[in-house]
Amino acid sequence: MTGLATIPIVGGALAGCAIGLAYFGALWLAVRRHAQGRDRVVAVALHVGRFALLGGGLWLIAQQGAPSLIAALGGFVVARQIAVSTVRSRRC
Repeated sequence: MTGLATIPIVGGALAGCAIGLAYFGALWLAVRRHAQGRDRVVAVALHVGRFALLGGGLWLIAQQGAPSLIAALGGFVVARQIAVSTVRSRRC
């Protein structure tokens, strides 16, 4: 694999990680709003927004091809691990 061929893969992984961090950040905010009984309209808007971000972002990445999309999935999984470890460290 040449150096130029790895650029879409690395870009896909970074984009997937960024989408994942935004997705799980919005999830955290929505869950906190639900738990505190605060404005539920904002919480629902956060849910809809994060699904739109995920679907739209992955669709854009898929336009680059399967390797970029697979790398984005890997980046999304890394973002999930970061989110889970961050929440666990705050609870303990």
